[in-house]
Amino acid sequence: MSLTLLGIVMLVVAGCSDDKSVTDSGVGFPELRGKRPDDAIPTYKAHGFTGKVSIYYNGGCNPANGSGKIYKQVPRVNSSIDSSAEISLYSGCFDVEIIKTANGHISPAGVSNIKGYDSLVIKFTPQDGYEVSSMQIDDRPVQLSSRSSYRIAKIVSDHNVAATFSIKLGGSDKDVSVDGGGTEEGGTEEEGTEEEGTEEEGTEDGGTDGGGTEEEGTEEEGTEEEGGNSDTTYTIAASVFAGQCTITPSGSVIVSEGASQSFSIAINSGGGGFLLVDDVPASTICEQNGCNYNFSNVAADHSISVICE
Repeated sequence: MSLTLLGIVMLVVAGCSDDKSVTDSGVGFPELRGKRPDDAIPTYKAHGFTGKVSIYYNGGCNPANGSGKIYKQVPRVNSSIDSSAEISLYSGCFDVEIIKTANGHISPAGVSNIKGYDSLVIKFTPQDGYEVSSMQIDDRPVQLSSRSSYRIAKIVSDHNVAATFSIKLGGSDKDVSVDGGGTEEGGTEEEGTEEEGTEEEGTEDGGTDGGGTEEEGTEEEGTEEEGGNSDTTYTIAASVFAGQCTITPSGSVIVSEGASQSFSIAINSGGGGFLLVDDVPASTICEQNGCNYNFSNVAADHSISVICE
């Protein structure tokens, strides 16, 4: 499936004046990611919201998956907004491609079409005399658990997965599972799913003592510092919002739970820029020589955007 949104369809749900005890001073926006569109709307209304809802489909679902599930919402979870404010929901599916390799088997094989914000468990079965020596997601190495399995959690973009099976040198302490991998449904109230991480996180602003905020997701090569060895992964979405500057890595960056991820911003022209982290201005200011930003102890999806002069 192309990363470009195919056949975007917009569904506008007119606001209605349900008799709810919600003030216009602002209420916390509910979590709708992981829900089907027809489940998300009632949840939205049940929290007392009456504004217009626009739903955008990415066109990436196989027929069996319908319109998929909500994988992005604007505004973000727990944002304080007016009860009649307009909101946008993004629904669809993504492809996870398993790349064939020698001396072992990866399951599920081929391409799996996954509903947005669901998870996929991938398992590795080496041939006799071999063991799993490495694994890559989107051509970036990730750390395997001792059971030779890996779970990509809360999927919000296409991915490809590969592994290398090497000849055993002596004994191996890896407990290789021979069970098939599979999809884990995420987020709906009707389906058993993994809840969003509630572990506290820290953010470190490069070059400043000021704190920052954290939360949502994207990809490419980058610096994933040691510290995370969980099968759970999160996505940090990195992009340039405006101006002549670059952020590295960019796109959907996969980070293991508990790990750190740093980003480097280069100013190509103009006097500098500033950062939006999870749609909130960060205290880090980018001068003409650029700046860095670090997410530490990652326990949720996040986003980081650069705006240059």
